[in-house]
Amino acid sequence: MLNMVDGVFAVAITLVPASLPNVLPTVGGAPFVIANLSIILIAVTMLLLWYKIRNLVQLKSKLTSTEMGLLGTILTVVVMIPKSAYISIHYGGGQGSFWMWSDSQWVNFQYQILFLLVDAATFILTIRTLRSSALGDYPQDVRRWLLGVEALGLMIFIGIILAENLFISINGIFVFAAPAVLFMEEFLCFLKLRHFSAESKTRQP
Repeated sequence: MLNMVDGVFAVAITLVPASLPNVLPTVGGAPFVIANLSIILIAVTMLLLWYKIRNLVQLKSKLTSTEMGLLGTILTVVVMIPKSAYISIHYGGGQGSFWMWSDSQWVNFQYQILFLLVDAATFILTIRTLRSSALGDYPQDVRRWLLGVEALGLMIFIGIILAENLFISINGIFVFAAPAVLFMEEFLCFLKLRHFSAESKTRQP
């Protein structure tokens, strides 16, 4: 399963440069900067998603049929994220909301739904993983912390999506906020696990 996750994400990350135009803007200025930053932004987003999914699969000694379905959903949708993110970066800056369905609204909403589907499936997979007997060494407070961080990230994603779709003046923020929130999640989880690891070492005779 780890090999399959690595392989699908390798394809998805390969699609990052494939999503870019063959010729970057030569006039300089904002178009050139945006074209280059989009490469970094989308690549970081995909790497963070890969890191999160891989860790979850690695923690499970055996995947049930439900978990296989969740993982299959994630891997099916995730390959569409690079192209959708690129379109959102370049064409999602215009005004739009649920009350005014502009082209910008459509491309932003498409990316948001794809990303939310991946993150929601990941959150459910996280719940099932944290309940696994394979994590018997992790105390309840550590498990609650890890799940709380994932829940916080999901709520932030939903909050930004609602703000973008309810208010005309807020547009194109989600695609830039997504990697920042993913990084926050992984950083907070890393701090908690490192603290737990240090405490475990001090308890050993």
